Amino acid sequence: MPGYDSQPQITDTVTSNRSGSSAGPRALRTVAPPAPHGTVLPTALRRTKEVVAAFEQVQESPQRVVRRPLGEFTLTAYAVSERSTGKRPSSPDFGITYSGTRAQVGRTVAVDPRVIPIGTPLYIEGIGIRLAEDIGGAVKGHHIDILVPSDDIALRFGVKRHVAVYALSPSPDS
Repeated sequence: MPGYDSQPQITDTVTSNRSGSSAGPRALRTVAPPAPHGTVLPTALRRTKEVVAAFEQVQESPQRVVRRPLGEFTLTAYAVSERSTGKRPSSPDFGITYSGTRAQVGRTVAVDPRVIPIGTPLYIEGIGIRLAEDIGGAVKGHHIDILVPSDDIALRFGVKRHVAVYALSPSPDS
């Protein structure tokens, strides 16, 4: 966002100790003000473009990638709709993923970032190559939510258990 980096920083005084009381050493820390809701910072946007480009490269040359098994996951599906996401179409971040990209059927999946880092290209058995771009309130642990075109398709998708998932990375010899 233009001008975000030039905003003043905020100095905060930290006065708590282990027990949470205000007694103890004081320290100053400088923190940047939070970005406005729905704002993607320039460095995050550059990283997002790099991740999408890497995903597209993996899609174009699947024979030149290394598959690292991540284990078995439970799959569900969601759509870019108020019913699935809880966001209204009038919201500025409607259809925008956690990574800052526009959600795209055939590419976007929601993951638990503690299990699969955002930006990881994945191969999901029976689904194909996807990109971990989003998170979801109910997506915890070994659970992946696949973006599909509509709520109806998401409901028909149901729940698929014990699906093998692999992280993809470019082959060292490519």
